[in-house]
Amino acid sequence: MDLAAAEPAWTWPVDNHVERLVEALREVNQTLIPEGLHVVGEAPSREQRIDMLQALARLQPALDFEVTVVDVDDDKELAARYGDRVPVLLAGDKELCCHFLDEDGLSEYYRGS
Repeated sequence: MDLAAAEPAWTWPVDNHVERLVEALREVNQTLIPEGLHVVGEAPSREQRIDMLQALARLQPALDFEVTVVDVDDDKELAARYGDRVPVLLAGDKELCCHFLDEDGLSEYYRGS
């Protein structure tokens, strides 16, 4: 009885899949672990959104960026694009993080740009 195929399950470059898996795990770590896994499926609270804005204000002088707050619910296209991923932090069209601030990712982006 064969329980698995004799050939490898992946016939394409594995590196791309490993890289995507690492990025997905990083996102889980950055967005869920800081607040505990119990937040899965829950929108961030008002206090958590305020915390994100306060952290951005604290980092703003050192990283020299501007913050524009947009209410996603006021724009059907943005609401469809981001859905329950708000708050989301963008630098131009690049999504840096969602739900919770990834300070390391933000610093890396602005110091590396």
